[in-house]
Formats: sequence, C-alpha cells, structure tokens
Amino acid sequence: MDSLLKPVGPEPSAVYWRRRAAVAVAVVLAIILVVVLWPSGGDPTPAAAPADANSAEPSPSASGPSASPSASASASASPSASPSSTAVVECADSDLSIETKVDTADPRVGQPVTVSMTIGNVSETPCTRDVGPVANEFLITSGGYRVWSSDDCNPGGPSQVETIPPGQAFMVQATWPAILTSPGCPSPQQPAQPGSYTVAGANGTAIGTSANFALSQ
Repeated sequence: MDSLLKPVGPEPSAVYWRRRAAVAVAVVLAIILVVVLWPSGGDPTPAAAPADANSAEPSPSASGPSASPSASASASASPSASPSSTAVVECADSDLSIETKVDTADPRVGQPVTVSMTIGNVSETPCTRDVGPVANEFLITSGGYRVWSSDDCNPGGPSQVETIPPGQAFMVQATWPAILTSPGCPSPQQPAQPGSYTVAGANGTAIGTSANFALSQ
C-alpha cells in the first residue's frame, strides 16, 4: 500500500505522480469516447433506414405494370382502327344529295350558260363516289322536250373517285353553248330560242334537283 502512495524508484516521486495522472486521464477519455460513440456504432436504427428505402422501391414498379396494360390496350386499339379507316364503301344513291343550279345570272340567246351541281354525302359515314365527267350528266329541257345533254357531244371522259366525308360535297360545272343537240352530236345544231328552260343534274343513277331559268333575247 505504501508503494502505491509513495512511488519507489530512482526518479523523483513527482515524475511518477505525473505519469499516473496521465494514465488516469487517458482512461477517463477512453471511457468518455466509448460512451459517446457507442449509440452510433451499436444502434441498429440506421441499418433499418436502407431496408425502408429498399422496401419503397417496388412501389414505382407496381405502378409501371398498371400503366403497361393501358399502353398495350391503346396500341392494340390502333390496329383495330385501321380496318375501319380503310373499309370505306361506295356511296349509295340514298347517301347522296344532288342540287342543281344555274350559275349564269342573266342567260341570253347565243351566250353560253354555266350550270353546276353539288354532290353531297348526307349519310353518317364517309363513302366513295365517282364524281368525274364519265359519271355526271346535265340535261336541259323546255316544255317537256329534250334540248341538250352534256353527254351529247362530249360523252365519256375520265373517272374521278373521291371519298366524301359526311356533310361534305363536290361541285361539278358544265357549260351549255345555248344550242339544240341530240345523242351523237349530229349537225347542224340550231341555236336555242328565247323561252323557259329547266336543267337537272345527275351522278350515275342518282338524279338531282332541277333548276328553272329563262333565256332572253
């Protein structure tokens, strides 16, 4: 016990007391460091945080599969739309509305008269129709007698098949040279006389409305 309280050695006792004090301070600091660092080193809570992050990762992938079916559904819907867009049928006569007009404001004897007709689609779906010269005809009559047809001297002509959307129409025009003609366009051709005339347009077997006009001197 005396050796602990009174250090024995060749050096002065003060040296031994300083050494003992330094050792004691080192021990105390070591204990403090262990106490301070122990929660961060031994606490399992930080290890649980990555586990939470990993468990949260499947959430986006779960929403991904839910989006994929809708994307594939829309993709599968587009091919089904293609046949409907290409399956456009020919317009029936009942699908058409044909209106005939006289475009010349004041028809005169010996002067050409311009007439026109609109070929409209009154159905609810698009359809195709030949609106070319080969399919169209204007017929002018007077007092029940045949006066002129656009096919008399210009029969045939090119076809022009068009897709007509619902509510849309194509306009066709022709010019009557104010003469009397018959099928085959035989000569001579007499000039039309002043009087009342009626023109009607037709597209194929679809007959349009008629329009009256007067040919003045």
